[in-house]
Amino acid sequence: MPLIKKIAIFFLFIGPLAIASKFQAGASEQAITKEAFQNLETIRLIRTEQVKGFFNDHFRLLDLLGTSPRVMEALNGQRSGHDTWLSDFQNATGIEDLFLINREGVVIDSARSMVIQGRSLQSGPLQQSGLGRLYQRIEQSASDQRHYVEEVSLFAQAKGQPALFIAAPIYQQKQRVGTLAIQLPYARLNALMQQKVGLGNTGETFLLGSDKKMRSDSRLQPKLRSVKASLEGSVEKNGVDTTPAKKAIAGESGLMENLDVTRSRTYSSYGPVDVPGLKWIMVAEIDRMEVQMKMIDLRVYIFLVVSLTALIMTALLLFKGRKGGTNNWRFP
Repeated sequence: MPLIKKIAIFFLFIGPLAIASKFQAGASEQAITKEAFQNLETIRLIRTEQVKGFFNDHFRLLDLLGTSPRVMEALNGQRSGHDTWLSDFQNATGIEDLFLINREGVVIDSARSMVIQGRSLQSGPLQQSGLGRLYQRIEQSASDQRHYVEEVSLFAQAKGQPALFIAAPIYQQKQRVGTLAIQLPYARLNALMQQKVGLGNTGETFLLGSDKKMRSDSRLQPKLRSVKASLEGSVEKNGVDTTPAKKAIAGESGLMENLDVTRSRTYSSYGPVDVPGLKWIMVAEIDRMEVQMKMIDLRVYIFLVVSLTALIMTALLLFKGRKGGTNNWRFP
């Protein structure tokens, strides 16, 4: 066969291969993007259930403590001073602190904060603390609600660190005898949210309140967008005011590409977190460039495959052309 025909056959073969490769690359890129969104959605949903489980576990601790004879004795005035059993319970469960509050709003015992013991939640510096506000809400409530949650705030008695409290009214023979409150271990909640499995180098999940301020520390910007910095600062500098955040605060869940707080293109999954008494949302996101690097790797791979195929075909045609001894063509 003349060499010119072989070359024509070669291009008839490699042309469709190149076109097919281009379409395959496009389809694969769509699959990579879809996979990235699905991964974010899965991680967000898992984290959401873990956060809800974090609160439910501590609500169960409240219920357990609410039936303890030692708690009842203390609230009924049958036991005075500090009971080391509270400290043992705090150490065993990992909670931050535990408070017994009588009907007059006085903290009669605490697992760790001895400085609070004997202080009133209805007056003085503790009145406007998260613990004080929570107690007052319970006192003013006419419902039979079992558990109460107070939004996170800075707690002066904890060296100005963020504190999150839950509480339950305690009854004996249908008579209210006091209140039991737990300061939740915020570090444990933060550790849960900062897990990076499946999120690469640029991905993270974080919690926000309805005020668009952080409810968990950012893994990527731990100083600028920590809970403490956010509560002390502004939404513009220390919060998150992106489109996914706004949609989630409005009660929506979904997936989208958007600009994050650093003005980088990201893929995001967003939605509310259903914890009674709180209006929190969760966002899971990853930088689009990190996802696109997989696409670039794919394009390079396809280019190398097509190029290698072309080289092999060219070498075979040249070899056969030389072996056939054609009179119309010679190696230079």
